[in-house]
Amino acid sequence: MPTYTFKDNNTGEIWDELCSHSDREAFLAENPHIQAIIDGAPGLVSSRYSSGPKTDEGFKENLARIAEAHPTSPLADRYGSKSIRAAGSRNAVKRWREQTGKT
Repeated sequence: MPTYTFKDNNTGEIWDELCSHSDREAFLAENPHIQAIIDGAPGLVSSRYSSGPKTDEGFKENLARIAEAHPTSPLADRYGSKSIRAAGSRNAVKRWREQTGKT
């Protein structure tokens, strides 16, 4: 639901209210001393992307397949196999690269 801003013309008080458009129109019709203030687009509240867009499962499978083909990449660290053996192999390769200075 959008958030609307209202102003009471008698007191000068300004406040925000979360309501539907039809509720807003009914409220304004019942209270002629209250005016709607438009200071931009109404603020919409949505929980779908509250923490960012979610990655599709099919896309995650593609990332895992690519990570298997490139086991030493940062992508493999994030989406690669989570088995103990695979993690041990990745750590051994990282240690070897650090000791030899190879990239």
